[in-house]
Amino acid sequence: MSLSDNYWGSTGSTMPFYVYYNFSIFVQLAPKDKCADPNCCVLVQWVTCAQTTNGSLSNIGSGAPCDGSQHIDMAHYNNDDPSDPSNQHKPTTGGPNSIRNDDRPSNFPCNNSGDVLAGGDSFVFKVYDTCNGMRVIRSMGLDLTVTGTCPDVTGNAAH
Repeated sequence: MSLSDNYWGSTGSTMPFYVYYNFSIFVQLAPKDKCADPNCCVLVQWVTCAQTTNGSLSNIGSGAPCDGSQHIDMAHYNNDDPSDPSNQHKPTTGGPNSIRNDDRPSNFPCNNSGDVLAGGDSFVFKVYDTCNGMRVIRSMGLDLTVTGTCPDVTGNAAH
């Protein structure tokens, strides 16, 4: 499993300042992974949210609960069942032996100048063998932490 990432902040006229981070997870399946069939291997991304704005838990853009517990992280949160096909990333068109997922969570809203951001998200990426009882054949983790104070979000900062 490999991971690439980058981070940045963004402002817009109709939305508050957010901290964004991009990452991609790429899984190259190998014979040692022991999937009965490479098409039986799926990637499920889990997240534990512990991010706060001014000391209160923030929301995740996908709608997954931000409660300090692990939840499945998809574009639109549905449930925490890894066997649910809507929660799985399948092998890519690059071949049946690889799985890729790109993510761009938008978290940590700065609604007001001076908002204090803290905490972060812990991601766990698990490859499951769906043909053998959802056996986990590989996993990897990533922790992202943000701390700081929001800049002037009005756009009226002195230059």
